[in-house]
Amino acid sequence: MNTAKAEPTAVDTGVPAQVVAEHIRWLRTEEGEPTTPLHLVKLVYIAHGWTLGLYGEPLIREAVEAWKYGPVIPAVYHRYKPFGGFHINLPTKSRKGDMSEDHQELVDLVEQGYRRFTAVQLSAMTHQEGSPWDITVKKHGLTNAVIPTSLIREHYSSMLPSSK
Repeated sequence: MNTAKAEPTAVDTGVPAQVVAEHIRWLRTEEGEPTTPLHLVKLVYIAHGWTLGLYGEPLIREAVEAWKYGPVIPAVYHRYKPFGGFHINLPTKSRKGDMSEDHQELVDLVEQGYRRFTAVQLSAMTHQEGSPWDITVKKHGLTNAVIPTSLIREHYSSMLPSSK
């Protein structure tokens, strides 16, 4: 068991990560885009990051952990792990009614904006030098430590155009 958790493992706000994952799967299916488990894990994380950066509040309830290949939401990973690197071929439906309108619109924009990237490219984006994952791994090692929400918020806020 990992004892290097810098923040609680869940928050009181946000929606279950699985709701966001299912909505992203639905969006990608509607566009004819194949979706692997790696796509989902990374897109849910990226949508969560942009929600923190833009609104200062979490999109998902679950904590994000620093695993060997980048940030992971364990519930999403374990749900789709049986598909490995293959397309997830489960029935899907929109979950926009399960999120606030702002959150749903942001998830839609993230899916559209990142659609052109492969799962491997998304993975590379999420664990670059200086990223929340990188900072957490340098501090705790590859122990699946929780990536502090504050690091994710600061990272995505720093990528916003300056309002000055």
